[in-house]
Amino acid sequence: MAKSIKQLQDEVLGYLDRIGEDKNFFERATKLNSLEYYLTISAANFILKVQENLETQGKVDTGGLGNKLQQTAVIQNANELSITIGYPADSPEAKYYDYVNKGVRGSDSSKNQNTTSPYTYKKTNPNKAMVFSIGKWLRRNASIGRREDKRALLTKTQKKGASLSKMVDESKRFKSLAFAVAKSIKQKGLKKSGYFDDAIQYSFGKDFTNTVSRIIGQEIVLNIKAIQPDGNNNQ
Repeated sequence: MAKSIKQLQDEVLGYLDRIGEDKNFFERATKLNSLEYYLTISAANFILKVQENLETQGKVDTGGLGNKLQQTAVIQNANELSITIGYPADSPEAKYYDYVNKGVRGSDSSKNQNTTSPYTYKKTNPNKAMVFSIGKWLRRNASIGRREDKRALLTKTQKKGASLSKMVDESKRFKSLAFAVAKSIKQKGLKKSGYFDDAIQYSFGKDFTNTVSRIIGQEIVLNIKAIQPDGNNNQ
């Protein structure tokens, strides 16, 4: 479970208090100062928050959006510290994560369920690749739904799987079902989940900058670049 900023703050300040009292901590501090330490655990906490958001919203499918997020070590360049968090540039997740995050506007304005996304489906009919992907998604989730004991369904992801299981079992034309679902998505669009943006605000918001200022004793300016669908990571 992701920690609150207050918990992280207490952890870092406790870390500072122990420097000078504990030889091992002092030796560690020579390699990783308090700000680097805070950046490192904040990045790890951000990844945990992303995973929590996905599970809470029932957005877990293959697990890639939560499990493939990576963070680098803190890099120092002159007076600047940076840490990179993102999906591998060549991964599918780097290309589609923001569609899940911000959603996609539908092609049919009368059915559109997303009016704020910068992304839009231009055509109503899905292509073969989309139908194939939806088909695989239906089969995965239907399989999960059949395996789960209905009396023990606890998460939104599992409940969704049970519903899809019934749909697939009752459908004699699986390809037609996949096409119909894909077409509906294109018309209505995808709702914004905010799983990534909300995690940024939670982990790197005002409380984060206040804690950093407290650690270094001065005001700071924090710049966060969102990962783009073309695979560029953020810093």
